[in-house]
Amino acid sequence: MSKIKSTKVFKNRLVFNWQQRISLSLILSLLILIMLAGNVPQNISQLANESLKNSLAGLITAILARVFEETFFRGYLFSSFINCLQQGSLRLVLAGIISSLLFGLAHLINYFTGGADLQSTLQQIFYAVSFGLCLAAIRTAFNGLLIPIILHMLIDLQAALTAYSNEHNSWLPIILVFTPLLLISGLFLFETGHKVADKDYIRIK
Repeated sequence: MSKIKSTKVFKNRLVFNWQQRISLSLILSLLILIMLAGNVPQNISQLANESLKNSLAGLITAILARVFEETFFRGYLFSSFINCLQQGSLRLVLAGIISSLLFGLAHLINYFTGGADLQSTLQQIFYAVSFGLCLAAIRTAFNGLLIPIILHMLIDLQAALTAYSNEHNSWLPIILVFTPLLLISGLFLFETGHKVADKDYIRIK
């Protein structure tokens, strides 16, 4: 079994060219818009106004869940696929796509055990795949897991991403918001994969 001894993807933090800077700026801008649209600031304020016991319980639960998800999907799986694909310049984007698809498919549990209907589950899978690829790009950009964990916690304060009810949301806003996030994140990983050499990656054993 592969063992990860570092949360880093590369031996040294990358220096970006202008195309990568633009892609990363667009990714971060879209994440900010998603958080604002999802009332994340209000949800944080509401959490702060709750009793200390409830706030701590919610915060600890959120931290542990996101640490586990990011460590497993963007940490172990992403790094493992990078290590085993051996596809040269495409290995980074392929590793991001595969690990994100698995992250999305993990949300099928909401259909089988969480009471969500098929349409709601498919929507959750779609934006989970998009968000997963975005977090893979963020981990690559910042060469670590801390920023993806923090962003995952903040995004999951958005009710639309954490509610597993049968309430149907329109596909149109989901497609309009998360498709650009998916494409730009994939582009960033593609550009980065073409820039770095095999010797720049941290090997796992």
